[in-house]
Amino acid sequence: FTEFNIYPNPSKGDATIEFDLYQDAQIQIVLSNVYGAVLAQKDLKMKSANNSIQLKDLYANLKAGIYLVQLSNDGTSITKKVVITE
Repeated sequence: FTEFNIYPNPSKGDATIEFDLYQDAQIQIVLSNVYGAVLAQKDLKMKSANNSIQLKDLYANLKAGIYLVQLSNDGTSITKKVVITE
């Protein structure tokens, strides 16, 4: 990954997860709460490019709180925090 952003942050649940890949790759996206409980997980085959996924496509109707979004690929992972407001 060369870039990984979540915006808007804080969000009302309509955040965009955006990331750049320098080559085609199989990635895993994991959404969890701050206690480490996994709420959603997706494995995706993505192209070398600027890619984006809507947070609500991972998990609809998130309640207000703090969540973690982790992107993983070939042993590399990056985690970012997203705040959901009412």
